[in-house]
Amino acid sequence: MKNQKAKNLRLIAAGMAGVAVAMGAGAAGATTVSPTGGFLADPDTPTTNAITPTQHRTQVMFQQSILRDYLRTRTTTPGTQPTGIFSVVSVPGETNGMAAGSQTSMLTDRLSVWVGPSYTNSEDDFAATAYESDLLNISFGLDYKVTDAITVGAFAGYVLDNVDSSFNNGESETNGWNVGPYVSIALDDIFSVDLNGGVVINDIDNTRTTPGGAVVTGSQDSDGWFVGGNLNANYWWDKIGLGGRIGFVTSGTDNDAYTESNGTRIAGTESNLTQFQAGLQVSYFVEDTFGPGSGLVPYIKVDYNNDVERDDIATAAGTPQPANDDDGFVLGAGVNLFMDGPFSGGINATYNVGREDYNAWSVGGTLSFRF
Repeated sequence: MKNQKAKNLRLIAAGMAGVAVAMGAGAAGATTVSPTGGFLADPDTPTTNAITPTQHRTQVMFQQSILRDYLRTRTTTPGTQPTGIFSVVSVPGETNGMAAGSQTSMLTDRLSVWVGPSYTNSEDDFAATAYESDLLNISFGLDYKVTDAITVGAFAGYVLDNVDSSFNNGESETNGWNVGPYVSIALDDIFSVDLNGGVVINDIDNTRTTPGGAVVTGSQDSDGWFVGGNLNANYWWDKIGLGGRIGFVTSGTDNDAYTESNGTRIAGTESNLTQFQAGLQVSYFVEDTFGPGSGLVPYIKVDYNNDVERDDIATAAGTPQPANDDDGFVLGAGVNLFMDGPFSGGINATYNVGREDYNAWSVGGTLSFRF
């Protein structure tokens, strides 16, 4: 739970402590220590120390989205639903849509490899915290269908995040990896659950320009973790599909302390996020698009995200503060492609709405091969 009053008091106290240290340093010729005690955006703060909470949320949300998009192409198209662990359906994929013979051919291969690239642009246009981010994420995975109902796998992802921040005339570049396992379990021919978790390792380069025009640089290490899961439902009326999910993700990241090129010691920061998610999706199945056994599935979707726990970003006491919205929506559209063979994939685009001063859009896709 947030306590904005307490957080503001900590920021004020930390700022006073920083001033006192700076005065002492000026007298003794020692290194200054930057203010600590939260995420404070000002001209003397490195980019990641100011905006980590929003960048943390953006990176986690879209990393989870890549994995969900892949699992959706694996399990939620007519004729591809596996027999659930509680299902009474005797033939896997015996649903409306494709003929049973075609369905079986798409499910016989149990081992699958996949790749999922995505690009996300996000920005904050509140003047005191303004920035723009270009985030590239490419994930790879391998999974195996232990039974018709249970799929287990592992994934690894590379992240490159370039941020331009106007509040400190600075920028940051994050290079990192995330890796972890996942499992998907079909409960019956409608309901399924999935769970994933992992660790994150980042290298961050920060640059800022002081009010006097000096360019200050510094590098830091960052590590983190995440756990996410969903309860999914998917039902087809002939060629029209309706899907829904409720889910969560919880994550933490620690940015190490470091010393800037001008000798300023920058304190480490810790950011935590717990987010509740709910979504709806409507699909339409176009059968035999590229020959017998193939299919094309265009869809539209909307997701609601609520930050149950998240750190706030603050500006100097007595100045306008960022909205730090707790919730928002993600609108999306895409198309999945299935062939009568080992290949399947999809492309998609999303746009974030409902968070004041924050905008984000993304494009991405997945490609998988079963063998």
